[in-house]
Amino acid sequence: MVRGKPREGSGLRFALGLVGILAVLAIALTPFGGSVEQTGTSSVQREESSLIQESEFVRGRMTLIEIEQKTGVPKAYLIEHLGMPKNVQLDEGIAKLGKSFGFGIDDVRRIIGKYKAQE
Repeated sequence: MVRGKPREGSGLRFALGLVGILAVLAIALTPFGGSVEQTGTSSVQREESSLIQESEFVRGRMTLIEIEQKTGVPKAYLIEHLGMPKNVQLDEGIAKLGKSFGFGIDDVRRIIGKYKAQE
C-alpha cells in the first residue's frame, strides 16, 4: 500500500497520465475501426479500361495510317465501318474525313473498341 500525503499537483499528473494512455490506445485501435475499401480491379475491368485507353489515343488530326499504326486496327476495317469509299485519302485527318462523310471522333473510337473486343 502507498503511504504518504498527496502532494500538490499529483491529481494533475494522474489526469495527464490517463489522457496519455487513452491517446495511445486510440491510436493503436484506429486501424481496426475504419471502413474497408476494395481497391483491386477484376480482369474484365482492366480489359475494358485498356480498350478505352487505347481508343482515347485517337485524335482528330490523325490520319487513317497513323490510327492503324497506333491501335493496330486495319485501315480497311475503319473505312468499311465508317461508311467511306475505298479510294478515300489515307493521308487526310480523320476529323476532316468525318465532316465529309458524316461521322465523329467518338464513332471512330467506338469502332476501334469494338474491333479490339473481337480480338
